Amino acid sequence: MLSFLFGLIAVLLGALGMRMWNAEWVSFLKGMIPMSLFFAGLIAIIAGFASLTSKPPHGPKKGS
Repeated sequence: MLSFLFGLIAVLLGALGMRMWNAEWVSFLKGMIPMSLFFAGLIAIIAGFASLTSKPPHGPKKGS
């Protein structure tokens, strides 16, 4: 119950802070969204490349 109370207080203070510093919050989001998209795309490219290079070769299986 104590953690719920602290979480509720943190959410309320965070909402109040976002309302008071709206211009700074919007500026932060304008910078973070493109950066997040860039890094998410980079991770997707790396994961796709890793899955392409880790596939076993096609052909008859040995032992069957």
